[in-house]
Amino acid sequence: MAASLLLGRATWPVDHAAALWWGAAIAALGYALGSRFAPAATRPWTTVAFRLGLAATCSWMFAGILAGWLTGVYHWWFGAGASHAYCATLRTAVLALTGLALAWCGARWNRPEMSRLMYPFLLLGAYRLAAEDLHEDRKVALFLSLLVYGAVLTAIPKLRKPYAGSS
Repeated sequence: MAASLLLGRATWPVDHAAALWWGAAIAALGYALGSRFAPAATRPWTTVAFRLGLAATCSWMFAGILAGWLTGVYHWWFGAGASHAYCATLRTAVLALTGLALAWCGARWNRPEMSRLMYPFLLLGAYRLAAEDLHEDRKVALFLSLLVYGAVLTAIPKLRKPYAGSS
């Protein structure tokens, strides 16, 4: 369901909202529990892969919820006949901003798995930009998509530097 909210044309599923929230909560709990053990220097590759999978599931679920909620609010506010071009812009922005948030969290809290997940989210944002946003009929929506994606690409190198306040 999160994939259709992020990459497809689905809007907020009123019928399945509880399942999405439960899935996101369980993924967040799994990541929180899985990231507490094994210091960074002594982690085997299986632990690193496991933490990467948990972080990917958690961030994917929350990004899907955010995209579904934003498109649902957009269609509620402007009606069912609202242009889907702005929904595509919202989904692209969610993917790009999730990549930005993962880069910031990875540098801030010393979570390399989050920094590694930045790349798939930015690649999916580029895919949405090329496959969906470029083919919509509204030029303003395309401009906003390009603006958000370009701003995120500009901000990423600054955010990937280690946080100065960490010890």
